Amino acid sequence: MGRSATLNELIERAKDTTNWTPRFFQDLNNLDAKSEEFAEFISKIKSYGIYDSFNVRYTAWATELNRFESSPSFKVISADELDNLNLPPIQWIVDNLLPTGLAMIAAPPKYYKSYFALQLCIAICRGEKFLNRQCSKAACLYLDLESSRRRPQNRLRQILGNSPKPDNLYIATLEQEEGFKRIGNGFEEQLSLYLSSNPDIRFVVIDVFKEVRRSQGKGENQYDKDYSDLQALRKLSQQHDICIFIVHHTRKMQDDDAFNMIGGSNGVMGALDTVMVITRESRNSNSAILHIEGRDIAHTDIGIRFDTDTMTWEYEGTEEEMAQRKRRKSYDDNPVIQVVKAMVDDNSGTWSGNASDIKHAADVLNINLDGMNTTWIGKTISDFEGELWGWDYITTERRRNGSSRAWTFTRDIKN
Repeated sequence: MGRSATLNELIERAKDTTNWTPRFFQDLNNLDAKSEEFAEFISKIKSYGIYDSFNVRYTAWATELNRFESSPSFKVISADELDNLNLPPIQWIVDNLLPTGLAMIAAPPKYYKSYFALQLCIAICRGEKFLNRQCSKAACLYLDLESSRRRPQNRLRQILGNSPKPDNLYIATLEQEEGFKRIGNGFEEQLSLYLSSNPDIRFVVIDVFKEVRRSQGKGENQYDKDYSDLQALRKLSQQHDICIFIVHHTRKMQDDDAFNMIGGSNGVMGALDTVMVITRESRNSNSAILHIEGRDIAHTDIGIRFDTDTMTWEYEGTEEEMAQRKRRKSYDDNPVIQVVKAMVDDNSGTWSGNASDIKHAADVLNINLDGMNTTWIGKTISDFEGELWGWDYITTERRRNGSSRAWTFTRDIKN
């Protein structure tokens, strides 16, 4: 189709205002505005008496087009180009535990979260290990938003005793003259200015999150508020290539998924790069599980323990190691197993008996089996049969002794 035919087609389409779509205006825009064809088009629509309304629509479209063309476009590359890029590796603040970005530690009140964060700062400032993982040495900023200087001073002395305190750990407390701003009302600018003036800082603790949160906007839902607040901090972490570590609370409601207990909406998890949650079987227990999940970290559970003598968190092992340790303690403390092992040792490495024989042997050995019936004894032996062999090299052979069940236990002397 030639230019004349294209012009005729445009003139024909212009007669019906329902054809004045962005595609129509784009086709028209392909004509040179100073050309004879464009002048003829304008002349024709004037003769149809539709020029004024057409001009309004065309001008609005041209204005929007100009705005779009002056805006930054997407920056895209092909998958092949991406594959050939030499990108820097993940920057770890704590090896395989905590990368740069936005992170959070959450736990119920009085779970020593602040001690966790402060101990982590000390390890980073010194380039030492934290929970059995190496830290990259760097300066740290601790924003203790609920305390006077007395509290962090006391905690530092509890953790480090008379040892020198890190001179690259900077602490801001409530004594700050100007006070702390809130997100969206100057906090980002406060923090960014300090970080720009102190580029050696690579780890920032905000203790606690609620002290920098803004008020919920009118008509704003909780998800949007959570996500918006955290995204503002995440941008800061990206701009300065640091880790911002937020101390936060969990909800009282228990959940099988530890991450569901984090205070707030799903927007919290959605905005974080790394999240940690501390859980304990009972509030009085010092042992706990540190649940970790992140964009650059596979889900990991670590056994940790808070030592109230040193006021520090200690590494206890992986989830599997913790389960194994718990199983071993249950095995060693079980009175039926204690009886079996003792009788095997007292009878040259082999001993046979039924549940009644085990109870009688317990009385002789002064091991308490009160309240444990024959069914419970049989179940215990079945449950720990693998451990009897794996840990004490004792084989278990079942046999019938009249109407009752009996066992022969033999220690493999070769092991």
